Amino acid sequence: MDAQRAPTTFTSASDHLQVQVLAAPPGERRHRLLVAGDLDSPTAAALLMAGADTLGLAPQADVAVDIGEVRLLGSQGIRCLLNFSKYVQHRGARMLVVGPTPIVRQVLEITGLLDLFEVPAEAGPDGTTSRG
Repeated sequence: MDAQRAPTTFTSASDHLQVQVLAAPPGERRHRLLVAGDLDSPTAAALLMAGADTLGLAPQADVAVDIGEVRLLGSQGIRCLLNFSKYVQHRGARMLVVGPTPIVRQVLEITGLLDLFEVPAEAGPDGTTSRG
């Protein structure tokens, strides 16, 4: 793996989603995908392309999908995350979803995907954590 590789950015055809691939720093085995915009039917392919690029860096490295800038998570976006998670697991790694906004976290909670995607608990103002 080339540790000096510059970040790669994928933009959906509709320009409503950007995904930036950040290779794992030397000595670490977790790549990061920074996702911003609307993750839905017209944009899901951009995430899958970025995911394939990420796994090409080190197939067994974990992938953290940072969705802190996702405004909308539609049904095809959920399907895309599910498929990517299965693909990552098939390659001997795991996918984590980090930083969801409250509305996206609510979608993941309603669909029962918080645990499947290993979404870390939120820290409240008093330092306690909560899953929803």
